Amino acid sequence: MRRTFTITVNSAITLFLLIILTTAPVVAETFVVTSIANSGPGTLRQALQDAQNGDTITFDPAVFPPAAPATISLTRSLPALVQGNLVIDASDAGVVIDGSGITTPEACGVSISSNNNIIRGLQISDFSLACIRLNGGAQYNTIGGDRDIGAGLLGQGNLLTGSGTFGIALWSEGTSFNTIQGNFIGTDVSGTTVQGSFSGGIFLDGVDNNLVEDNLIGGYVDNGVNIGGVSKGHNTVRGNYIGINSSGMAIKERTSKPIGGVGSDRCEASDRQDIISSA
Repeated sequence: MRRTFTITVNSAITLFLLIILTTAPVVAETFVVTSIANSGPGTLRQALQDAQNGDTITFDPAVFPPAAPATISLTRSLPALVQGNLVIDASDAGVVIDGSGITTPEACGVSISSNNNIIRGLQISDFSLACIRLNGGAQYNTIGGDRDIGAGLLGQGNLLTGSGTFGIALWSEGTSFNTIQGNFIGTDVSGTTVQGSFSGGIFLDGVDNNLVEDNLIGGYVDNGVNIGGVSKGHNTVRGNYIGINSSGMAIKERTSKPIGGVGSDRCEASDRQDIISSA
């Protein structure tokens, strides 16, 4: 016997709307930070809580003037970047993220455990563990960029200072293919004076295939760049200024290792070799 199915007009409309809603592309949003407060509407914390994969966070230059950076004073760490494909862009603003008011141990300024994120133009200071941390298999992230792009004092580059353990830390297996470029670590914004003193400027532990390029590293106790915890990491360190600025002036006495624990990783000796203080 032949069966027949009847779909009412309302059912057809409902089905059509469901198809549209489930197949429509997600439109990326831009969140503009308009407050220096630790939390609440318009803050960086709120933007990080609301942002989804593919979104961008920028800063209102009227609140965060490029030439006179405004400070966000934190009392607890910011939410980690777990959504992926998120851009935090302060290259056209002046933004200082201050962690000196956080009392919990091992605090980080920006913590990333997802892929394809970009962090640009921030000034991050006084976090006990690291100003920026990448772990948990985070891949294809970019920390910094071109210092000549943007109205901020370091353009796309980040300025990381303080007396915490690391400026930038990458660890755990699978944390790979990240780029650390164009940042000032342990110096003032001019790059001529040491500011703060990290145990290590850039720390890579158990990670592979990362690029550390064109950074200026001044304030460190043990190593400017340290690579360890892996026998064949294939990380590349090139074109950095360690203990010396781009004008050739030493900004740090040679009392510790510029680069430590290299192993099988590449510290290139070419026209892009690292420039290391001999003072």
